[in-house]
Amino acid sequence: MTMNSRRGSVRRLGRLLLCLIAGVWLASPVSAQAPPSIPFQGLLLDAGGIEVTGTVDLDFELFDAIVGGTSLWSETHVGVMVVDGLYSVELGSTVPLTADLLGAGAAFLEITVDAETLAPRQQLLSVPYALVSGQVGSMPATFASEIMATFPFDGMDPPNFHPDEGVIDTDGDGVANFIDTDNDDDGVTDAQELINGTSINLKTPIASGVSPNSIEAYCQSTLTVTGTGLDTVASATFGAETPSPYAITAASFTVDVTAPTAATSQPVVGILANGESDASPAVTITDGETPSIGQRIPVVGFADQANALTIIGSGFCAGVTVGFGTQVIVPDTVTPTSLSLTLASEPAGTYPLTVDHPNGRSDSSTYTLAAGQSAFVFITEDWRPGSMGSVASADALCQADADAAGLPGTYKAWISESLASPTTSSPATTFNPTFSPYVLPDGTIIANDWADLTDGSIQNPINLTADGLTTITNGSVWTGTLADGTAAPTTSETCIEWTALGGTGMSGNPTQTTSDWTNTNTIVCSGFLRLYCFGQ
Repeated sequence: MTMNSRRGSVRRLGRLLLCLIAGVWLASPVSAQAPPSIPFQGLLLDAGGIEVTGTVDLDFELFDAIVGGTSLWSETHVGVMVVDGLYSVELGSTVPLTADLLGAGAAFLEITVDAETLAPRQQLLSVPYALVSGQVGSMPATFASEIMATFPFDGMDPPNFHPDEGVIDTDGDGVANFIDTDNDDDGVTDAQELINGTSINLKTPIASGVSPNSIEAYCQSTLTVTGTGLDTVASATFGAETPSPYAITAASFTVDVTAPTAATSQPVVGILANGESDASPAVTITDGETPSIGQRIPVVGFADQANALTIIGSGFCAGVTVGFGTQVIVPDTVTPTSLSLTLASEPAGTYPLTVDHPNGRSDSSTYTLAAGQSAFVFITEDWRPGSMGSVASADALCQADADAAGLPGTYKAWISESLASPTTSSPATTFNPTFSPYVLPDGTIIANDWADLTDGSIQNPINLTADGLTTITNGSVWTGTLADGTAAPTTSETCIEWTALGGTGMSGNPTQTTSDWTNTNTIVCSGFLRLYCFGQ
């Protein structure tokens, strides 16, 4: 600033400095002719610490508290001259200060400069008036230094030159802490933080959001709180729970909770190490769902061995258990729509299967373990042309369907290279013939063993997809294979070993149980048919 009039500049100051240099409560007896007054001098600096020169309008008001409280007295001084930062007024010169007022207790002076209220308020104390001589501008350097070192410019401890206060700038806003009324820039003034018993140099956490805003009772849930100043969150509460925060950043933290009761709502409270805290918006706790069992993958298991099982459904959460016969199993993986678990070995048979929710609700079904060293058999849902490339390509399609449905083991396609091929292959030469029985994914028996499978007929059509959900009622299947599992004689029955778009290939009918299931007729190789798949 310059020595010119600065009223406009003063109005623009974001943080003005006001320093009480000296004030005297009149000690003489109070009379109607001589009302009490306070000679008052102040130091007015701009945000950069430069003395203000010009005229300002000053409003003075006394309160009985440093924040809020009741107004006790007020007075306005218009056009006060400020020279090199110093001004002088007589408080009580227009609105008298009474003895009753001054003797009522602590009084805090709030000053407004050109309509800008300075914070925090200053407590008035009974101190001698100080006469000034020697100048830096119009003020002695030693006096200015003493003021800077000892007078609490922001109205509170620690002292201006304390490491926690002084010339450091905690929030990086360009204003030193000793004149900054919000050192940590968290929107809570230093004065209010002292009243709250919180730190003036540590951001108060603001928890402005939470996701999800609704969770299910009795189930473990993950909640993410968002806001500001959260990077120093040390602990949290959720009702009576004290979950440990993790994934902590300035903008968010996460907790895992298990709501113990239903039909209520409560916030997540983030707590700093110094005790400062804030509560998120309330999270609604619903009464919980009833679990529902849908698809089981695979749809049938093997007897006398452990079986991996996936249950698809709804209403699942951490804490559910699965009953299988007399077994009570805690799933390995739980999502709202699926459960993954392992069934211990049991004899062949059909067993009750239940899903029990921690809220006491449940759903029931059954699950079958097929007898013997069973092999699953199914039909692909996808179609392939006769020029699919090779037997290996067909095998890969079968394996992919089995893996997607959770069927265990290795799978090959019921398909052959012709006898005319130098590398003739067929189910009779490449399949493992030791399995018994061969069953669809729902447990339906196709054949009791290899001999039964290749005797010219099967017990039931191979018409069910690997997931056990789709029954095929029409169409044809590429085979190139006779009913006894051997290869067709000529390349005209195998689309030239499954490489040609021209020519023909042997097909079967998935609705039949006679030899037609594998050898019905020949179809042009440009056609798209399904495949039979057998477990090995």
